[in-house]
Amino acid sequence: MISRPLNVLVSILLIAVPFTFTALESSAQQKAPLRTIIVDAGHGGKAAGAKGIYSYEKDICLDIALKLGKKLETEFPELKILYTRTTDVYTDNRWRADFANSNKGDLFISIHVNAAPKIRHSKFAGYKSQTYYTGKGKKRKKHTRKVPKYTVYFTDNPSMGTETYIWAADRSDEKEGFIGADVNSPEIEDSTEYAPDITDPEFKAKALLWT
Repeated sequence: MISRPLNVLVSILLIAVPFTFTALESSAQQKAPLRTIIVDAGHGGKAAGAKGIYSYEKDICLDIALKLGKKLETEFPELKILYTRTTDVYTDNRWRADFANSNKGDLFISIHVNAAPKIRHSKFAGYKSQTYYTGKGKKRKKHTRKVPKYTVYFTDNPSMGTETYIWAADRSDEKEGFIGADVNSPEIEDSTEYAPDITDPEFKAKALLWT
């Protein structure tokens, strides 16, 4: 036979369990919707980025960012679309992070592109004679030596299409630290302080933002 105190305890537990599940479901349903998107055109101004045959990364990034922003504004008029830059100006990564945080951005889209020049190859093709001189005046002497000779040729870059990385950031200081990370910062005096693990998924994600 179960005592009265134990009956009361069991009753409380039976009531608490459904309440807990209800609270969890309610919390999931009340998750804040997407309200503000930050569109970030990489580089800008003095930071030209990758250089192509006739273009710079900063210009392509800006063009894509503006077109993307307009598309988002058309497709999702209820959302607020903000840009880190709309002209060819330089803005450092720290400012971009502060801008995203101060405007309570729910989604941060950073756009970068990479150059894809032809790949240079060199192939050993034997030796050639090279003439050089030592000494001056009457002591000047002529010498010859054999040096390796290489044939240089280029092949098309196999990289095709695009790579897209969309970073859904939260409204915490982690965003600032993530975007603000800069291995070229003057605050880093010793390059050995930055020794990333290139197999780390987080590093790969950051690499897409830095390039």
